[in-house]
Amino acid sequence: MPDHKPDTAKLTEQANRGAQASAIINHPLFNEAFEKMEARILEGWKESAAEDHEGRHNAYLMQRLLANLKEQFEHCVRTGDAASKQLLQIEKETKDKEKQS
Repeated sequence: MPDHKPDTAKLTEQANRGAQASAIINHPLFNEAFEKMEARILEGWKESAAEDHEGRHNAYLMQRLLANLKEQFEHCVRTGDAASKQLLQIEKETKDKEKQS
């Protein structure tokens, strides 16, 4: 049976990207900008005429794009957290093997 060792370089990169994504989405400037953009989109939709289907559709698309942007960062954070846990497990297993030797 082949030995399936995890790619620690890839896990480290994922963990680093997750930490960077977390720093961004938790930064006050990012949150301020995000909230202002969200509010502007909502206000534009509220002020649009009911028959302005294109304008309302564009507001919907902008809101979805903004949500997708945040979801992408959150996905990076989750992936990074999982990678960090896996790296810690690898480190623990390596230390345990060294103790047994």
